[in-house]
Amino acid sequence: MSGATAEFDLQEQLARIKHTQTLIDLHVEETRKYISEARKLDAEQAKFNAEQAKLNRDRVLAPWLVIGGGIGGITTMVALLLRAFNVIH
Repeated sequence: MSGATAEFDLQEQLARIKHTQTLIDLHVEETRKYISEARKLDAEQAKFNAEQAKLNRDRVLAPWLVIGGGIGGITTMVALLLRAFNVIH
């Protein structure tokens, strides 16, 4: 009877090993999916960060563009006035 018991124990151990391997395979697959999703989210975050950097740059430069445009407008207006009064040709 000990031979039958040993064979039963061996079969039970093999069944447990197969069950454990199945659980490990499922865990590995879930981990791969998680990593893939995390990489997608990281790429999306990088895009958002780049867009934010552009917006910050534009926000910082905007006053200078307005000032530059204002100076250019004033220069043009002065030139037109000078031409209107025949100061320059």
